[in-house]
This record gives sequence, structure tokens and C-alpha cells, in this order.
Amino acid sequence: ETVVERAARENEEITKRAAEKLSTPTETLPDPKNLRSWTKDLSRLPRLTSKDIMNYLVFGSCKFYKNEDMQCFKQLKAYKFFKDGHVQDIKLAFINDRSSYCFVRAKVLPSMKTDRVYNTWISMVKDIANVFSVDCNCIAGKVALPGTLFSIDCRCQMLSLNGIKTK
Repeated sequence: ETVVERAARENEEITKRAAEKLSTPTETLPDPKNLRSWTKDLSRLPRLTSKDIMNYLVFGSCKFYKNEDMQCFKQLKAYKFFKDGHVQDIKLAFINDRSSYCFVRAKVLPSMKTDRVYNTWISMVKDIANVFSVDCNCIAGKVALPGTLFSIDCRCQMLSLNGIKTK
């Protein structure tokens, strides 16, 4: 395989994975980069819970962790990543009134001090806060993506404590 052939194959795989992340059982989601309705108002954020996070990270399509890992999730690097403030600038976007899905995005600072900022997005079922797919422009996403999920859970809890009901 030549370098050109490998690059073409890798680009094809990236395109295929991106399409799979946006193809739900009921609809094809737009690329979140093309949405213009992003807001910092998280009061309409679907109520994501620790159970939802565990279902996605352990039993869902990503399978980043084993069930035993989540028994002590506060020891996970991803949770510490969130607690140390690496997940920032969380925004919410609804696709349209007919869509069952919404997107949440965040900027994530790497753990090593560099000049990079990673971009994560999460697609969720609006009514039940079920995580459908996630994406990050970092190499693995094993810290940035779960860290973003933990941050969303925390934001939902804070809104609830302030008397603001999330969906």
C-alpha cells in the first residue's frame, strides 16, 4: 500500500465513521459544525444522569470502560479532568422542532499544557437524555469525551439546585 492509497483509505474510514455517528435509527443528523443555533443557556439541556453516562460508557456503543471502573468513577482520569476544569464553554443546540435529537458541544483543554483546544460534541435524544453518539478532534477521546459527559451531568445538577428544571 502506498502513502497515497493509505491516506485515501484513512479518509474514507473517517468519512464513514462520521456518517455513522450522524445516522440515527429515525433520522440523519446534520453535522454539528453547520448548526448556527448554539446557546450557552443550558436550561433546556436534557437531564443527563450518572446512570445515563454509565450506560453509554460501559454498555453503549463506545465501551470506554468496564463496569468495575464505573463503580469508582470519581477515581477515573476523565472525572478528574472534569473536576479540574478542563471542560469549558459548554453550549447546546437544537436541530429543529421535528428532530428528536439535540447536540451539546464543549471546548476541552488538554491535561498537558499545550496551545491546543479540543472540540467535543455529543448527540442526545432530547426527551430522555439518551446519548446517541460523541466525537472529539483529539486522538483517542477517552478522557475528553467522558469528561464532557460528567460536566454536563454536573451542570444539570447545578441547574436543578437553582430551581431551574432541565428537560
